Amino acid sequence: MRGVIDSGGELRYIGFDHYPAAINAEGQVTGQIFGLQTSNDPHFFLYARGAGKDLGLGVGHGINDAGQGTGEFLFSGQRFRHAAIYSVGTFVDLGVVGWGSGINRLGQVAGTGLFGVVDNRAFLYADGIVHELGTLGGQHSGGWGINDRGHVVGQAHTDGNASVHAFLYAEGKMHDLNDLVVSGSERERLKTQWQSTTVVRSSVMRVPFSKAPAARFDSIRSRSRNPSW
Repeated sequence: MRGVIDSGGELRYIGFDHYPAAINAEGQVTGQIFGLQTSNDPHFFLYARGAGKDLGLGVGHGINDAGQGTGEFLFSGQRFRHAAIYSVGTFVDLGVVGWGSGINRLGQVAGTGLFGVVDNRAFLYADGIVHELGTLGGQHSGGWGINDRGHVVGQAHTDGNASVHAFLYAEGKMHDLNDLVVSGSERERLKTQWQSTTVVRSSVMRVPFSKAPAARFDSIRSRSRNPSW
């Protein structure tokens, strides 16, 4: 398997058995190298300025525009890979078994870690501290992305592990994004309202309902759910 990136419509080869995971605005890439003759375990790599670098046992999952990478790394003396940040030639151990999935321009990380014996939980790493984000009432959660405001997105079990819902973690709370999904009856009401409004405004052009707003995103502040800690 050959890892490649699309650079202005041109495919650029970055290495054999390289599996890219993320790319930043500078064209730097992180991911994993798998199938090395010296090891059956994946290696964390960083590709920059036309050259790839094997950083050791681990997997790269995210990279910001400053070239800081995040993922998982096997530190000396440890049995399991820990969530980590790679910056200026050095790995920083975030102190939790798991992985970082995304990193913003401030070096804050969203990821998934093992908390307790068997509980996988989403976390936010900020100001040198790992913050467990909880769930939507169930057992497990995972953090997948983060923006420059420190907001985390991911997925989490609901009450009784009945389902897995997408979430947004912002302002210290985990919000269930399924709360924004409009029910069948409400959708029909909005559809009727939208179509009648369209007819009044124009007897020629009718806007398909699929293009109509189906949820009020400002309602997220009032429909939040407290995380389990």
